[in-house]
Amino acid sequence: MAYHSADIKKLKRLITLLLRFDAAPKTGINLQQFAAAANVNIRTIQRDIQLLNDCLCLTDTNKKRKAKAEKARQTAKKTGKRNAEFRYIKPNGYGNYSFAEGYTLANAQQEKIFHDTIEPLAKSLGISPTFFRAYWRLSPQDNPFFIKFPQLAEPLQLFKGFEILLDSIQKQYAVNVTRQLKGKKPLVWQNFKPLKICFSEGFWYLIGYQQSQLLKCHLENIVNVEAKKPVRYFEYNEEQDPQKAIEYILNKSVNMWFNLQSVPQKMELFVDKSIAGYFKQKFYFPQQKILKETAEGIRLSCQYSDNLELEKGIFPVIRKWLPHIYIVAPSKIAQQFKQELQEYIQSHP
Repeated sequence: MAYHSADIKKLKRLITLLLRFDAAPKTGINLQQFAAAANVNIRTIQRDIQLLNDCLCLTDTNKKRKAKAEKARQTAKKTGKRNAEFRYIKPNGYGNYSFAEGYTLANAQQEKIFHDTIEPLAKSLGISPTFFRAYWRLSPQDNPFFIKFPQLAEPLQLFKGFEILLDSIQKQYAVNVTRQLKGKKPLVWQNFKPLKICFSEGFWYLIGYQQSQLLKCHLENIVNVEAKKPVRYFEYNEEQDPQKAIEYILNKSVNMWFNLQSVPQKMELFVDKSIAGYFKQKFYFPQQKILKETAEGIRLSCQYSDNLELEKGIFPVIRKWLPHIYIVAPSKIAQQFKQELQEYIQSHP
């Protein structure tokens, strides 16, 4: 992927504009002076600001502000007149341009964090996210809520090339990843396309593609990452296949044992009434759905991709809730689970 000099200059201007607006929230910046320093005409800077306004609208997570900005954009599209009232960057009382009152890059980032992490917690309680946010801003001593996330016994030792890995995810270029399990020889994923570093069930994972295969591994098993020379860039367009978009995959998964290469198979389980409430409130299995509810309990369905997902993702959950849960179908999977339990009982008297 080749970049033109004009594209790089424009990108630098846009970044500089955002930083300058953020550094001077009240006075803002003078467009003529900025245009002169950037060696472009003022109309170019005005187009840059228009582009930034549109981008900030698309990435904003504040629903009310985003709705107002989108309404103004649609009105401008019909009438040909842009409504300055709802712009993120607009003229101010000093005769310059600045961020709209109350908008900063830091606030926008905080809203993004709240939107991705805190808001789902508020919804799980069935309360208003705004109400939950007010308590979340209190000191730990005054906050009535406490949330405990899974913790690792020891912090990870960052491997050689960790910064290269982060850079490759952001810029989308392929790398060589060296993995090593204890007591085994190192393995190298050649031309690996990293997509995300994920935190799931208390562990960090790297997830990405090698050719068309989606691969995952514990971050603690990576010993080195090297950039390919020359750097190979790749494109990942989730619109071409939403089912394989990384955000879609991770949001739908309950653990990291899914396998996109295998055709999903269905499984049915019975959950006793004594623990049924937990399964109504939380997804413990992939694609979990309640099929039927009776006075004795609930019958639910889920999906699994292969034996690895059964052994690592499904069976451990079932064992955790024994004897109040059992596999209804398919019968061969139920028999496989029973046989493993019998072997365990016989080998550990």
